[in-house]
Amino acid sequence: MGSKVSVLAFARQAPREMLHPELVDDAPSSRRLVERILPDQGMEPVGPVTLDEALWPLPGIACAGSFEGLELITSLDLRERRPSDLSEGIHRWGVDRNAFAVFMDSIVGWAAFAMWDRGRLRRSVSISLEEGVIEDEGVRFEFEHAYWSRPVGAGLGFHPIELGNEALREFFGFVLEGRWDQHCIDPEEISVTQYSAQNAAYRQELMRERATRMIRRV
Repeated sequence: MGSKVSVLAFARQAPREMLHPELVDDAPSSRRLVERILPDQGMEPVGPVTLDEALWPLPGIACAGSFEGLELITSLDLRERRPSDLSEGIHRWGVDRNAFAVFMDSIVGWAAFAMWDRGRLRRSVSISLEEGVIEDEGVRFEFEHAYWSRPVGAGLGFHPIELGNEALREFFGFVLEGRWDQHCIDPEEISVTQYSAQNAAYRQELMRERATRMIRRV
């Protein structure tokens, strides 16, 4: 699978500080979160899935968890080439909380992440193997310095997925590729709720994507 992630969370502190296996989704609250962020899709709950499974849902699917002090949603519709373009929505959705986003697709060698401090953009990064640096806004986090200190000419001195996984570790406490340590959270032990779009256009897109994936497996 590699590293494929499209996740956004709202909390007063980094989600890694609150994610643990005993969390139980508040279903009515997570549904309101999905309806607030994806209002036109007519989302209906399907059932529980692990956070590991939820990180890269199919088109027409969203996964969400509402826990004490933390709301989390995954959906391909959240992906932005420039994460800063989410800022207007973040201000509406997050109220006075911080927001944390990580997007990665190792198939195309692209990674992006961002953090908003009570609705105000603090940091936004987007990099790809093909285009190099797409966005580099705000003050860099400490975990980034080791990567940006090794540029090669006009390109990157590191793979985007490396930095994307470190952002995932910093914000959410785990990685999909890279070094695990004793502080890492296991996303397979955390449960969220899966939602399916009832909007016909999204359902058709979902069916096409599933058919394409089945063909690729043959």
